[in-house]
Amino acid sequence: MFDPKVIYDQYLDTFLLVYLVQEDSPRLSRILTVAIPNATANDPGTWCAVSFEGDQVPGAIAVWADYPGVGFNETHVTITTNQFTFPTTTGRFRYSQVMTIDKEGLYDCNQPAPRPTVFAGTRTQDEKGRQAFTLRPAETVGSSPGPQLLTSFQPVKGRRDYLTIWRIRPTATGFVLKRASKRTGKVSFPPLGTQGGGDVNDPDTWWDAGDHRFINAFYDADLNQIFTAHAVLRNLQPDTLTGVYPEAAVRWYEIDPAGVLSNSVVARRGIVGAPEVDVGWPTVATDSSGTLFVTYNRASAPHGEFLSAWVATIPPGSTAETQLLVHAGLSTYDASQGPERWGDFTAINRDPFDGQNLATFNQYASSSTEWQQFISVVTDT
Repeated sequence: MFDPKVIYDQYLDTFLLVYLVQEDSPRLSRILTVAIPNATANDPGTWCAVSFEGDQVPGAIAVWADYPGVGFNETHVTITTNQFTFPTTTGRFRYSQVMTIDKEGLYDCNQPAPRPTVFAGTRTQDEKGRQAFTLRPAETVGSSPGPQLLTSFQPVKGRRDYLTIWRIRPTATGFVLKRASKRTGKVSFPPLGTQGGGDVNDPDTWWDAGDHRFINAFYDADLNQIFTAHAVLRNLQPDTLTGVYPEAAVRWYEIDPAGVLSNSVVARRGIVGAPEVDVGWPTVATDSSGTLFVTYNRASAPHGEFLSAWVATIPPGSTAETQLLVHAGLSTYDASQGPERWGDFTAINRDPFDGQNLATFNQYASSSTEWQQFISVVTDT
């Protein structure tokens, strides 16, 4: 069992846990969901567990599901996975899989078992014919949520990099998945980060700040804006304590979706970072005023900062960020030989009762070999 994700669905006051099961022999891949009503969360008898085949494409080469994304709108939950061939150690990526599922059967086990609508294989290729990798369905807020939106990013080369916005919409004959790609300009792969107590030139204490994949997407339906973010290379200035220090930074995007999806625009994009400091693993959400919140990890050998949990806020219509330390790291994290694995389970969501508050889930280095989860509630006021 691996890769647990939990979302809170404010439309039905229900938590949804999604996790994966995989075995090489015998070959097995399952996607498990557990709906937990908030009002009776302490009574497991009210929970509803549903199991799906991880490979939803009959007759195709056997694959297993990895790295789930979970999103929702008012009526459906959407689960995405990356599909790899068996066995785990040598399997290769084949395609992205998208399942959109009616909440009625997913949340209430007294209803008939839900049958997902599945998009996979060539149906999850973007409009340029490339296979999407790590599609991220949006968690939706707003009084008129509309269709399910998703995002993905395609690193090509140089200034031909682009992101894709996807939309699942019901029609008279069933659900349809549409997509539109938008240029982002050159996006370079982020470097490994450094951390306090480590040597800038010693890879043993470097940490993995992330890659081009989006971790989440967040759709503010009241503003008709979808947000997402990832880690990138950004040479921020000035470098005062080192010679040349190319930083890992966070790049975030606001996409304004249009009725004709190809008319959608990347309305804003910006950078969260600082000179001689590395940041990574961002997740995003807005408050009820439209302020964008980004939670992420941050560390720096030159400035003696251990791996820490941070939040940045960006006002509506701006690209200027304010950074807030949520919890400082306590030690140099050096749990293994070589660069340290870190941080791809940050999360953030808006408080359904007070839209000015956002809950963040993050982690910090608590000792040389351990990291500690940390949940906080933050506001921009």
